[in-house]
Amino acid sequence: MDAGPEIDMSDSIIIVEGRADVLNLLRYGYRNAISLGGAAEKVPKTIIELSKTKETTVFLDGDRGGDLILKRLLEVAEIDFVARAPQGKEVEELTGKEIMKALMSKVPVSEVVGHIQTLHEQIPKQRFPVPEKIFNYVKNLNGTLEAVILDKDLNEIKRIPVKEMAEVLQDIKDKMPFAVVFDGVISQRILDIAMEKSIQYVIGNRLGNIVRKPSGVVVLTFDEIVS
Repeated sequence: MDAGPEIDMSDSIIIVEGRADVLNLLRYGYRNAISLGGAAEKVPKTIIELSKTKETTVFLDGDRGGDLILKRLLEVAEIDFVARAPQGKEVEELTGKEIMKALMSKVPVSEVVGHIQTLHEQIPKQRFPVPEKIFNYVKNLNGTLEAVILDKDLNEIKRIPVKEMAEVLQDIKDKMPFAVVFDGVISQRILDIAMEKSIQYVIGNRLGNIVRKPSGVVVLTFDEIVS
């Protein structure tokens, strides 16, 4: 994986798409860049781990391909800021002045979540097989505004109104939840609780504005599953 010489020492990192981008930033004095190395489909573990402890900026080319890469990064890494090359330009071809301007104009990731959510809705959905018991819960819960919390054998721990789900999940101590299926919106708060409680499956009616999906949690919407 290509990276600048100060990637470990610096308090912040700049994620770019390829090796040529790292070299161009290095040419103009930016020594804390790291490349995805053409691995947009599977973000390298090194980048995921670095993003947990360092202020992380994604610096993308000014094309739609950059949007797709950003969407995948947001699913697994803790991104703080997003910077873009001018429309139609690549990071590897920018001048020092253009790089400085782009990085100074970076925006908090929260400001681009809505755009990424729209992009997510435009991408054809894959369908994922789930155990028949979970599939039946999905069919029965649709339209009820209820949530079912399941143990590792997919037996009910609790059935509650969706509006009470976050508080109930946080308070559960005796039986560890394995999955939660609910007729509501999958929010960042629910995913953060799922990670904290080591919940393996979060299945909701639809996906809200998610900044990042925790690793180790399978997140699906009702229309993405098949039995």
